[in-house]
Amino acid sequence: QVPVYIDSEKAISFYGLRKRGDSTNIDHYTDTSAYWLSWQQAGAGLRYTPAAPPGLATTDTTDASRTSVHFEENTDYYEGTGDAEVTLNAQAAGEGWAWEYFYPGTTKNHDITLDHVWRGADTTVAIVARFFSTTRNYNTPDHIARLWMNDSLIGEVSFNGRKEGKLTGSFPVRWLNEGANRLKITSIATPSSPNQFYLDWFDIEYPREHVVTGGMLSSTIAPLAGVPDRRIRVRGLPQPAVKVLDPTGGRLLTGVVVVSEGGGTWSAVFADTVTVARTYLVVADTAVGVPP
Repeated sequence: QVPVYIDSEKAISFYGLRKRGDSTNIDHYTDTSAYWLSWQQAGAGLRYTPAAPPGLATTDTTDASRTSVHFEENTDYYEGTGDAEVTLNAQAAGEGWAWEYFYPGTTKNHDITLDHVWRGADTTVAIVARFFSTTRNYNTPDHIARLWMNDSLIGEVSFNGRKEGKLTGSFPVRWLNEGANRLKITSIATPSSPNQFYLDWFDIEYPREHVVTGGMLSSTIAPLAGVPDRRIRVRGLPQPAVKVLDPTGGRLLTGVVVVSEGGGTWSAVFADTVTVARTYLVVADTAVGVPP
């Protein structure tokens, strides 16, 4: 159950994640990607409740936080390797949607956009990339996937046949461009033949300035030692009518200060006590979606 907000016109608003699977990042064909509205149930449903801001002794603001961007395309359904796996009633190892396949020497470039890169105190970018082998185990390792960001080497992951390979790495934020970036992936030859694996997805987590996209921003603020009460600023709002929600806690934050930035955009400043990581949704009234 997720909390809802009911406005003066009796419209119901809620925050949801679209096309999310129960055990996958993206799934177009699952009941876990749907939200159901029910009424006349026993007991009241969850509501967003107003939450007053704490008193702050500082005017320092938090203008950026880490954001994770997920990249995935489902272009082919991998059913298994060999007749025994393809005709298996149960799920084969690695069965599911694949993005693209790699053979020894294959290189794929992924042009991605990362906006509002923050070059402050947080100087690290994290990356996770998931691969899976579609050929059998002949050597150790059977596969090597090597990754670069904008021609700078991130690292590589080695893995065996019919197993998962997951690269978990990091690199300095200075390697990122504002806007257009390129992730390059190459399959390095090994003695194994045949040698094939697929890319499933990759995530990039980087420090991003609090600037809205499409009139809204979802941001997770990590706790800061010795500073429980925080003042958070969000920029680029298309109108001054703004709501700040805490979807996990079911709170509607009050005391939000909205000021004009000039040029038809506004910034919003709100305060809250952050002793554990909190996710906030800052949304302009005009950005609230309406189902078809």
